[in-house]
Amino acid sequence: MFAAPRREVALHLAPELATRWRTSHPRVAEHLEEHIEEECLSCLTFPESHRERIRTTNGLECLNQEIKRRGRGW
Repeated sequence: MFAAPRREVALHLAPELATRWRTSHPRVAEHLEEHIEEECLSCLTFPESHRERIRTTNGLECLNQEIKRRGRGW
């Protein structure tokens, strides 16, 4: 859903995803249903070239790990 090419496609996939997660992750499914447009899919309002960086925290996690690694030597 978060890698969907368009917002409309993601909105179509969201109910199916919530249904699949309802048994194992009920709070996540509930949040997904209640906040799909304003919180969950806000990354789809940006140009496609920016979406991957916006929807993940990998860059931030790498930066924090590098800061910790460099700070150990002091």
